[in-house]
Amino acid sequence: MKFLITIMFQLVNIIVIIKLYTSAIEMEITMNIFSQRQIEIIFEFYNNQNQYIKLATLSDKFNLTTRTIQNDIKSLKQICFKNGLELISSSGKGCMMQVIDLDKSGPFIANITKNYYDSYQFSNQNSRINFLVGFLIKNNKYIKSQELADMIYVSHSRISSDLKILRKVLAGYQLTLVSKPSFGIKILGSEENIRYCLIKENILVNPLLGQLTVEKKDNQVTMLDSISNIVSSSFLDNQFRISDIVLQNLIIHIYAAVTRMTKGHYVRNRNTTIANFNEHSLKLAQKIMTRCCATFDLEYSETEMFYLAINISSKREFDDENFISTKTSTIVIDALNRIKQMYNIDLTNELDLRISLGLHITPLMIRVENDIQFSNMTLLNIQQSYPLAFNVASDFSKYIFSKNVTLTIDEISYIAVHFISILEKKISYTNTNRILIICPYRRSDTILMQQKIMRLIDNVSEIEISSLNSINPDEFRTFNAIITTEKEIAKKYPDIRLVNYFINDNDLKKIEAALKGLNNINDILKNFDQDVFFIGSAKSKKEIIKVLFDKAKKKYGLTNELYKSIILHEEHYTSSYFGNGIAIPHPEELITDISFVGVGILTDQITWGYDDKVSIVFLVSIEKNKPSAFQLWNHLSLLISNETFLSKIQNVTDFSDFMNLIKGVYIDLF
Repeated sequence: MKFLITIMFQLVNIIVIIKLYTSAIEMEITMNIFSQRQIEIIFEFYNNQNQYIKLATLSDKFNLTTRTIQNDIKSLKQICFKNGLELISSSGKGCMMQVIDLDKSGPFIANITKNYYDSYQFSNQNSRINFLVGFLIKNNKYIKSQELADMIYVSHSRISSDLKILRKVLAGYQLTLVSKPSFGIKILGSEENIRYCLIKENILVNPLLGQLTVEKKDNQVTMLDSISNIVSSSFLDNQFRISDIVLQNLIIHIYAAVTRMTKGHYVRNRNTTIANFNEHSLKLAQKIMTRCCATFDLEYSETEMFYLAINISSKREFDDENFISTKTSTIVIDALNRIKQMYNIDLTNELDLRISLGLHITPLMIRVENDIQFSNMTLLNIQQSYPLAFNVASDFSKYIFSKNVTLTIDEISYIAVHFISILEKKISYTNTNRILIICPYRRSDTILMQQKIMRLIDNVSEIEISSLNSINPDEFRTFNAIITTEKEIAKKYPDIRLVNYFINDNDLKKIEAALKGLNNINDILKNFDQDVFFIGSAKSKKEIIKVLFDKAKKKYGLTNELYKSIILHEEHYTSSYFGNGIAIPHPEELITDISFVGVGILTDQITWGYDDKVSIVFLVSIEKNKPSAFQLWNHLSLLISNETFLSKIQNVTDFSDFMNLIKGVYIDLF
């Protein structure tokens, strides 16, 4: 039996690989069909799904005739349809995009985004040099210059010019670009210098961290987090005094070492003996190296340990001008203190977050100075999927840059990636969750259920399987979420979620809702009230904010402080537009003693920001001194990205209609 199961899994894996390979080939062909402008048109529709866009609007945006736009849309329709996206044209309304197959559209958008990003980046010489350094070091073999030119979409003369500059960059790290006839070029130098180059050129930590995997913590962040814990605890255990900035830079150094060691690149041939070190530094280096090797399944190297001991002992490698500077570290801490003030969420002690943000904003500042910000690449629409993280990132970036600098939504989204996981932990009821599955199957028969839950939901520490007869209902409170495959059990116990044996996406949402403490639909609906509801027209965003505030003020006995704070946030920070014609204005700081959502449904669209058109406004205020109240942002994300809600909201005639509509959205979670 075991043999048959093994064969089945192997067959499934082979089929999956074949499908992925075929899909990759098809999409690679597709990439060559699209022009850069056509990809930007796809992004425009994709970021405004289920919303008609008039041809005149696209014509103005891209500075083209409507006939050209029409031709582009016509050529895009068939290819988009094959990849799970339908472009629907309507006379007088324009054109809109609908997702008809998520399994196809996700990889498709991911690939054209990467393709667009690559070509966009390679139009800038500094970006090309940065890519070449990383690629040649990581590739670690000879490659012909023409292959590099084809890879980054430039001519042979341009790549020759780039390679001259590359040689100068490498010389600064005592590295050499060597040529070998008929083979190509390759970077040579000591492992120590290669690591230093990777860090200083900001190649190890990608500023686009996690862009395709925001639902799970990116591997690089996980490694950084683990190394932070190992280093911090080792210094504490050994009572070794170290400054904040030196600690951060030491962690980056070890991160670079571990990253290279996982690829088989070790520091070798250092003539060092135990006599060269003080006992304290040696013991500390041994402890850190041993724990890192055990954690990341690496071969222990005494030479690597000695190399680390030298750097710990001297600390010269990590002075305040290397890796993350004192200035950058201070900027990050000050910005996180501002976030603490605004949101009452303390992130200042999250060392790995501070490091990843420090490494991120260094190249970001360079992009801003040179006016080469990332744009048109909001692949996963973080605004709608993770509105709280996006807001925090927006406020964080506004504190760092002057009022004259406006970051693109894409740049803010990439900063938001750093905040997603940590905010989920901060506003969750617990960092480790226990789940109970009540079903008639044996534990061995539920392995697929367990694996899918563990793989797709963070911070699940235990999944217990039981029949209803073998567990005391009094024990239910010891679990963070209880699910069942039996309809009768779900009817008897309303707090137990009914799921399918083959867990689907909606089942996962049910489990996540339970883990976040949502026991029934009223936990969400209580944030809406008929007295803070409006249908009608407004001339401007300031007017609709005032209308909703006045209603909230009367209902909850608020002061004008809330209104001033909301307007201040609109003036000082990034627009509160969240796509799909929805805006969510909110105060600059937490002010109220309750959480509520004021709702405004506008009969005519108004301009919100630059050219963003809004017809739905949620005025949000989060209860102060209660981190778990921020879950309201997660609940709203389900609304602002729900196709049924978006298609029916304009047909709502009163508060009762509205509540019935959102009940239909949320009811599937219970």
